[in-house]
Amino acid sequence: MATTAKGIFKLTTRIFSYYWKRIVFFALCMALGIAFLFTVGNLTHTITEQVSSQAREILSADIEISSYRLFSEKHTSLFSQLKENGYNKTHIVNFVSMVSGKDDSFLASIKAIENNFPLYGELHIRGEQKLAKNQCWIDESIELQFNLHKGDVIALGDNKLTICGIILKEPGRVFNAAGFAPRIMIPYNALQQTKLIEEGKSRVRYSYLFSRSSSYTDSDVQKTIDYLQENIKETYVRITSYKNTQRSVNRIMQRQSYFFLLISVITLLVGTVGMGASIYTFLSEQLEEVGIFRALGIETNKIFQLYLGICMLIGLGGGIIGAILGYILNTLGFRYIIYLLELNLDIQPNVHLWYFAEAIVLSILLTVVINYYKIKNLASVSPMDIFRGEIINKNLSWKSRAITFVLTATIFFAYVYYKSNLQTAFYFSLTLITVITLTFTMIAFFLKILNWCLLLFHSPKFFVLRCGVKQLVRERARTFVFLVSLTIGFSLINTLNLVYTSLTTEVFSLNSSRVPNIFLADVLKKQVQPVEKIINTFTKNEIEFSSLIRARLKSINGKIVQRKTKVADEEIEQYRWRTREYNLTYKDKLNTSEKIIVGNFWQEGATQPHISLERDFAQRANLKIGDALSFDIQGIVVSGKVTSIRKIDWLSMRPNFFVVMPSNILSKAPQTFIASFKLDSKEKTVTLQKELSQHFSNVVVINVTSVLKVVEKLMGYFLSALQIVAWFCIAVGVIILVGTLSTGHTERLNQVALYKTMGCRRKEIVCIDIVEFLCIGIITAILSFLNSFGLALIHNYYFELSTTIHYTQFIYFAFIVVLPLLIGMIVNRKIYSANVMQNFRNE
Repeated sequence: MATTAKGIFKLTTRIFSYYWKRIVFFALCMALGIAFLFTVGNLTHTITEQVSSQAREILSADIEISSYRLFSEKHTSLFSQLKENGYNKTHIVNFVSMVSGKDDSFLASIKAIENNFPLYGELHIRGEQKLAKNQCWIDESIELQFNLHKGDVIALGDNKLTICGIILKEPGRVFNAAGFAPRIMIPYNALQQTKLIEEGKSRVRYSYLFSRSSSYTDSDVQKTIDYLQENIKETYVRITSYKNTQRSVNRIMQRQSYFFLLISVITLLVGTVGMGASIYTFLSEQLEEVGIFRALGIETNKIFQLYLGICMLIGLGGGIIGAILGYILNTLGFRYIIYLLELNLDIQPNVHLWYFAEAIVLSILLTVVINYYKIKNLASVSPMDIFRGEIINKNLSWKSRAITFVLTATIFFAYVYYKSNLQTAFYFSLTLITVITLTFTMIAFFLKILNWCLLLFHSPKFFVLRCGVKQLVRERARTFVFLVSLTIGFSLINTLNLVYTSLTTEVFSLNSSRVPNIFLADVLKKQVQPVEKIINTFTKNEIEFSSLIRARLKSINGKIVQRKTKVADEEIEQYRWRTREYNLTYKDKLNTSEKIIVGNFWQEGATQPHISLERDFAQRANLKIGDALSFDIQGIVVSGKVTSIRKIDWLSMRPNFFVVMPSNILSKAPQTFIASFKLDSKEKTVTLQKELSQHFSNVVVINVTSVLKVVEKLMGYFLSALQIVAWFCIAVGVIILVGTLSTGHTERLNQVALYKTMGCRRKEIVCIDIVEFLCIGIITAILSFLNSFGLALIHNYYFELSTTIHYTQFIYFAFIVVLPLLIGMIVNRKIYSANVMQNFRNE
């Protein structure tokens, strides 16, 4: 026989065509994992790329300069200078306020605009296209929810505004979903008449938007930003360019894609395990063929090339099938995301060829690495040993297995690192290796227990039970593949369900009388008592008022906190937390949701400028006990020393703050108040909103129940998407179960023939298989619940949540137990009906 490259290629194609069904199964094991990696990568890239290209429309400008304080004359002079230099300029003001309609009062996000808004993008209005002084546009959700239409009048503070149009699409809003504070647009010249933006009455965001002239380039815009950064030193003024928007979009998309990436990698891992075990069995069955090849004079290296080529074809097939499935999932997933998130952007599905190449290379690489040493061992077997029957199956050495494991783990680690970052790759790999190691250990433990239990059932009446269990224990390698592939998939599903149940139980349990569901904001100091009096007519529950003082961090240990033009990636979070605006408060005792974990809280009446920081805030801003901090409170500097760190239960739904100081230090600072309390019915909430808006138009009423419904909706969408990926992971396990049973068809025929020769009836043979598959289901259910419960406990401990088990978990348990039984009986159904001679002839 020719041993040229052409001859080896022909031999490879003949083996491929003869075993094509099994080879397609091997490829399918890889394909689903590859498909989801392709989908996640391509979808993320497409959405990020197209959203980034519309960054100017999202920002509605090339440059935005914003502040929660009024701009100084120096600032407005700079802005006028930009206009003289060729920039277009528009001024907008954003704030949240209560609005009175025909029947209800509701919370709305108010945007005061000038006539030349927007500078980029399109504002789609159904109705009049220009705003007169006493007119407004309302979001479409307001029209539907509060029965307000064109021509109706709403009250905003002291101003009455006539609705002249409905907002269908607005630049600067990525999502169409209005949330709990839908948009209302008013003309800028109607702002003063509302009397809602007087100093101290509400939190107002002032913004100037600038767009470049046609003669300006991106580099000219960057020079303008650098000029502004040099001339505006105040950290309370934020300068944002459309490139900042691009980076923010990239960061958000990357973070969201990490979850799907990691679950997709786990799906691929399950497929890799199934593929490796199946090809290992296939190669072991090739010993006789290898002996013939060697006897015909084919060299060892040619046999190695032959089977390496087959493995590469399997990897190529897995990559191509995965990429095709990924393309289909990409199209469906794109529409699903656009529908769920209600994206307010013009985004079209796209496919990047790079992800096709990535899918194929990854599939081939994993297939070759997993099977390299098995192929090498197979090619080196002596033909005489094979024909004498001295080698039934040549197992790999521990060294070869260890190298294969390390190389495979390295590939997965490198891929996750390439797609995310070093920290994510490290913790993911560590967690995955730990879970898999524990799973293998527990599988071995359960099999040993089953084997030990056989000694207790030695009576002939337990023959079926013993045979079923023995069949499971005897085929240890196959059993491990079944259990690992199914356990990982179901562990993912159960973990997601446990975490979601814990979150919803903890966050949305508002029926308790101790959990506030109403928040008030922007209450002036002189309004506290009359507001409290009104609230007391609706509820006897505790009302907790807390002062709110807006400030910025001015210095740390004497070092001024300055604006930076460039910030290193590892310092971005710290920089943002140090330069953002804070809400300070004062008090002399802790509330029930706070606990001191480091240092000591001051005594009542303390006159020293102590500072108490919230734990997570202190960590993110890199602040610690003993640090001397200075805060700028509307131009007045207040200094103090950090003397305690607090842990806060944020789910208590009470007013809590990052920074707290003694009453004697801050009580005279410019301030507003917030309050939280519990109302027992929706009717009381609506009536309270009306009464407060009539007497105190500046007071904002926030119904936490409505906010949490929006959160629950988004969480539900996110969980559903993750569950879809996790169910595909289970699908890979099912494919492995079906495929492995199908490839072991001959062995099953022999077993059935042997049982029938021994006098077993069809019913007894079926019962033996029922015992085997039920054992697989029970062990899988126990292992998946142990894994998922452990992972949920770790997650909930980190996020300080209690773990709740829902009744659906028991339904999942029953489903997991029954699934392997159903699949096994369906796959083997024809074997039971064949007689002994038919089975031997089928061999």
